[in-house]
Amino acid sequence: MITDADIKKLKKVFATKDDLKQFATKDDLKQFATKEDFNTMERTLRGDIANDLKYMEARLRKNIVDDVADMLQESVINLLSQHEERIDRLEKHVGGFPAIASAS
Repeated sequence: MITDADIKKLKKVFATKDDLKQFATKDDLKQFATKEDFNTMERTLRGDIANDLKYMEARLRKNIVDDVADMLQESVINLLSQHEERIDRLEKHVGGFPAIASAS
């Protein structure tokens, strides 16, 4: 026969129904992310980062090309135009230069 003392000992050793109600249930755990959720999020972030890097690389290349074109336009082409003008003035003043092929 089980006595009250035995029941008290059993309650100390084993969890009772009221004790188990304090723990989380499957429904309580559904609000937390799962391993698959983290894997999906990682794949999404990697794809987003790769796309962002491709976009940034394309913009960087375009900016470099634009900067080089601007630099050429502002300095080199301007300098060549000035030299062309100076050569034209020299040719008018001197009467033109002989062709290189006929110099020999």
